[in-house]
Amino acid sequence: MDRLDKVVKKGLSKVAMVGLAYLNLPLPFPKVIMIECTNKCNAQCIICPREKMTRKQGFMTFELFRKIIDEAADLKIRKIQLSNFGEPLLDPYLPKKIKYAKDRGLEVYLVTNGSLLEAVMAKDLILSGLDRIRISVYGATKSTYEFIHQGLQFGAVEENIRALANLKKDMLSDKPYLELQFLLCKETSQELKEFKKRWKGVADKVTIAGLHNFGDSRSYIPTARYKRINTCYFPFSVLEVLWNGDVMPYAYDFNGRIKMGNLDEESISDVWNNKRYKALRRQQITKKFPTDLLCLRCHRNRTKSLGARSFVTSAVDLKTESTSE
Repeated sequence: MDRLDKVVKKGLSKVAMVGLAYLNLPLPFPKVIMIECTNKCNAQCIICPREKMTRKQGFMTFELFRKIIDEAADLKIRKIQLSNFGEPLLDPYLPKKIKYAKDRGLEVYLVTNGSLLEAVMAKDLILSGLDRIRISVYGATKSTYEFIHQGLQFGAVEENIRALANLKKDMLSDKPYLELQFLLCKETSQELKEFKKRWKGVADKVTIAGLHNFGDSRSYIPTARYKRINTCYFPFSVLEVLWNGDVMPYAYDFNGRIKMGNLDEESISDVWNNKRYKALRRQQITKKFPTDLLCLRCHRNRTKSLGARSFVTSAVDLKTESTSE
């Protein structure tokens, strides 16, 4: 069961959500909001189609962030995830934003590449009250890691991670819960055992992720020969907010093509059950998408399981697949 499934299970059941959407009735507010602090990044990871991103780059203002958090808290939405299509540690106001969310009673989960997690930032994150941090470390060796995470240095990231773990001990803090994520593909498949060994006693948890297509921007998982058999539950249970306030129904829509609204101009209440969201949810239920819709080519609608492990097609070669169309 992946993270999204767990969130759904704790709230309204999938069947109930689909039933409400099919009847064109309003859904309960999402259990989690994913917030993009920035879409700028200091890396060029080959799995990530940043070369195809055409939307403007920037940082979410503290004023907009505060507005979103205040509305979320008032609506009893208790979790936010700071991630999407950028490196959140580039945001100079990140610790301040996390602290504000914590002061409003929200659980905060951060996803980062860890390259900027130096001493001052690590201490600030601990003091902010951050609950969980997930660091993407796709490889157990310098050569593999730097082949995937182009622009980053394996030794520096490893040092940052170990320093964070030690700083937590020095500050007598059990937060943030430290999770390291490994990517399973052909290049890394022989390094999983070494990865677990390297981080034992350092990380609180090691997770194994698989490749995905970022909608229609990569071709790691073949989709053309598969029928659309799944209903994707992102638009039913998760609200994705880009740095400028645009609301997206999917984390994979990195160019913001399927805009549901804008939280700089509207409220969460206004957007979550608007006509655009209702229409999109019904398309997910009926599996009838417009020919230009991202969902039509996304593997989440075509593979048997939505779990991260199922995204791996056993031995995907990044050298040949990462830029194929």
